[in-house]
Amino acid sequence: MAKAFFDPRRCEGFRVVEIGNAVVEVQEWRGGAKPPKVTRFASTAAALDFVEKAMPEHVAWRRARVGGTGATACVYVPTAQTQRSLGLAPGSAVVGVARSAGVHIYFEGNVYGAENLKTWEERVVCAAGRLFRGYPTVAQAYLTDLAGLVAVGVVTDDYRIQLNDTEAVRSYLNQSELSCQAS
Repeated sequence: MAKAFFDPRRCEGFRVVEIGNAVVEVQEWRGGAKPPKVTRFASTAAALDFVEKAMPEHVAWRRARVGGTGATACVYVPTAQTQRSLGLAPGSAVVGVARSAGVHIYFEGNVYGAENLKTWEERVVCAAGRLFRGYPTVAQAYLTDLAGLVAVGVVTDDYRIQLNDTEAVRSYLNQSELSCQAS
């Protein structure tokens, strides 16, 4: 059994794993390839209590990374259902960071036709700027169900985009063009 306090795309957060023989392991991952800090408990309840008490410090560590030098955020492609439920414009760029048991996303759809936001990559950079600099905006949401987002890459705080699933991006943008033509 593994509890959800963990962002598998970034290897950050807490994982609670029942080992057997009434032993429960709490793994605290702080990103990267480093091994986790492991603490063992005699019961799941004790492990979850530990995680609940340790979570504020872990969340503070995550928040300190966002907006700091070397911070990164995930680049997502929303599912059609998530796009509809959030009211995202077709072809919207979505970026986000894990927070507690969900993900805080920022998005940009260029609904007003700005000249500097014509490409999807330009919209990714705009949404990432909001996230990294904490700009006030209504173009944000907090999701607890990550099933509506497909992680396709990362964007750094110096606005470099590294995609690892270009096919998912292509498919999303093609579907967005089709939905625009149908409107």
